[in-house]
This record gives sequence, structure tokens and C-alpha cells, in this order.
Amino acid sequence: MTIKRPKRFIYGVFGAALLNTLLCFLIAFFYLKKPIKNDADMTLLQRGSWFTTFILGIDKKPPKEQFLFIDISRDKQLVDILDENGFPSGNMAITDREKLAELFNVLGSKPKNQPLILCDVLFDSKSPSDSALELSMAKLPNLVLSYTFSEDDKSLVVPVFKNVKRGIANYETHNNTFMKFRLAYKDTLPTVPLQMYEITHQKKFEHGTLFNYLGGKRILSHFAPPLKIRNYDLFEAPEKQRYSWIRLGELLMFPEDILKICKGRILVIGNFAGNADKHETVMGDLYGPLILVNTYIALKNGDNIITVGWLAMLFFSFFFISFFTFWQVDVKQMRVINWLNYWLSRGLFKHIIRLMTYVFGLTLVSVASYLFFNIHLNIMIMGGFFYLLDSAVKFAYRRKGWLEKVKKEEA
Repeated sequence: MTIKRPKRFIYGVFGAALLNTLLCFLIAFFYLKKPIKNDADMTLLQRGSWFTTFILGIDKKPPKEQFLFIDISRDKQLVDILDENGFPSGNMAITDREKLAELFNVLGSKPKNQPLILCDVLFDSKSPSDSALELSMAKLPNLVLSYTFSEDDKSLVVPVFKNVKRGIANYETHNNTFMKFRLAYKDTLPTVPLQMYEITHQKKFEHGTLFNYLGGKRILSHFAPPLKIRNYDLFEAPEKQRYSWIRLGELLMFPEDILKICKGRILVIGNFAGNADKHETVMGDLYGPLILVNTYIALKNGDNIITVGWLAMLFFSFFFISFFTFWQVDVKQMRVINWLNYWLSRGLFKHIIRLMTYVFGLTLVSVASYLFFNIHLNIMIMGGFFYLLDSAVKFAYRRKGWLEKVKKEEA
């Protein structure tokens, strides 16, 4: 036997739903700044990416004339490995820095010929060619180098060239799969895509108390960028649709044509063969430089901008789910779905149904967010939060007599 709810009950529900919506915003933004750490959210991101790309065909790629990918995988030189006393104890193969210096000298003769150069090579060891390479790099104000954290993630492997723009190339993973990219570390150390964006757009990244800003616009500094350019687009797509790539040694065979070939293009220098710099992503294996380029493209397209439309969608979605939670429809009074009433009364199964109801609702919200705004939400934590809230509300309403109490044989 239930007691009739008071006439002003709906006002209380409205107010509680509004407060809970604000709490949901805090939870959502807190976890948007965190890596994805569960398989469910990873699967949702993967399926969402596949659905929008391959089913809906939403895969607008940047013009292929905008980029030139330069492969350095076959261009190596041997340098000495020195022991603790400074004596040679062996050899190590590194990227041929003499060839890079030759390329940069040609490009440096007209530095504005190409808008941006990304050199995704870890210059973590010295070589006899470093002086010449550093002089050639000094001619290119639009050059960005990459560097990474050490294997223990506690220190940085800084390039031997100190006076060149550089950015961190690390990204966030789950089960060794690329999930999200973080734009800055310790609020002051920019990543490669951020450096690329600042060079091409002359806009700065600013750290704020509640939000971070890029070019004066509120942004998410942790986000999952759409992977527009993939290995397929370089090597397997129909020839007319492929992005241009060339090996460094082949490019240097025609020094008089280098400026013409590179004119107006973003040059991406890195490893595009073998497994040395190949990484797992939700869209299949991707070479490291492509992850950096795709994140830059996302910044350029504004995929991580916090828009009014996205905030409005989140507000109404969270408010609707919150209102549903606090209103607490008593299914036992609804004869139309007596079959559901039976299953909702069966021990552990009723808890699973309640949890999955919220997870399903939040999944729809996340899919809409990704489909229309390219922003993926972490829904499993939110689903658990709503389930616990639902349990607390049910307990309170039953004590007041607003919901029928659970019979012992149904517990």
C-alpha cells in the first residue's frame, strides 16, 4: 500500500533534478580530464568511431595536397655506443642526420615555402652530424621536434638540440590502445599537436581555473581526436585518393625539385614502415606521426571546443535522466508491463536491469555527443553514480510510503 505523494512533489523533483544535473556536469568534466580506464568505455569509443566512419560515412578528410609524409625508416647511419669511460663499445643505428641536415638546408633557403614541418624523430643520442643538423634547423622557425617521457614516465627524454621548438608526443592508452591525447603536461609543457597549432594559427594555449583556452575559446585539453588520416590513406587507398609520401633518400635525389614538391604543404617526417613506430588505435594500427597529425587536425577543426550546443545537449540529457531518477515511476502499479514487474522483482536481476537502464541512457548521450560534437563521454562511472542515487531515492521513498516496499521473498 502506497501513500499518495504531496501536490508539490513535482517541484521538489524538479529542484533535485536541477541540482543533480549540475553535479553530473562536475563528474563529467572531472572524468573528461582522465584517461579511459575501462573496457566498456573503450568499446563504446571504438564502435562509435566505426559507426560514424563506415556506416554513416562521416569521414571528411583534409585535402590530400595539404600534406607530404616523408619516411625515414630506411635512412640510417651508424654511431658509436660509448661506455662509462667514453670509449666506443659498439655501434647503434640512428636516423641519418646528414640527410636530414641536407633536407633542412634546402628548405631553409625559403623557410616560408612550407607552412609547417613536423620531425617526429627522437634525437635522444648524439652523433658527429649534430652540429651541421642544428645549424640547418636554425633556418626553420616553423620546425617542431618531438620528445617523450622515459619508460617510467617520471622524466623526459629531451632532444640533444635545445634551441628548436619541441613538443611531447606521449598519449593516453587503455590496454595499449590509443584513447586520448593530452594537450599539455604540468600546464606548461606543450605537446606536438599544440605546438603545430600555435605555429600555423598564431594562437596560444592558456591554462585556466575551470577551463583551458586555445585562442580565447574554452576547450577540452584531454580528448579523443577523430582519426581522419590512417595508414590505409597512405598505402592502400585508390591511387587518386592517397596522401603523398616519399622516402627521404628518394626526395634528396632531386634537390632542385624539393622546394617545388614541398611548396604549401605541411611536411611530416617520421617512421612510416615496419613496427618501430606503429601503435594500436580504435581504428586499427596507426603510425606515430599520424596520431600527432590527426590530433592537430582535430585542433584545427575545433573538435575539442566546448560549444553552447554541446553544453545544452548535456544539460537536457542529464536533467531528463535525473528527473526520471527522482520521479521514480512505480512499475508495480502499471499493469501494462506486468512481465517487466516480474523481472524487476527477481533478486540480483533487478539490480542489473536498473544499472543497465542508466548505462543504456548514458550510452545514447555519449553517442549523440560523439556523433554531433566529436566528444566522447566516460559513461560507466556516470552509470554507477545514477544506480547508487536511484537506490538511495528508492530507499527514501519507501520509508515515506511513496513506493511499495519490497517483499522479503522478492529481495
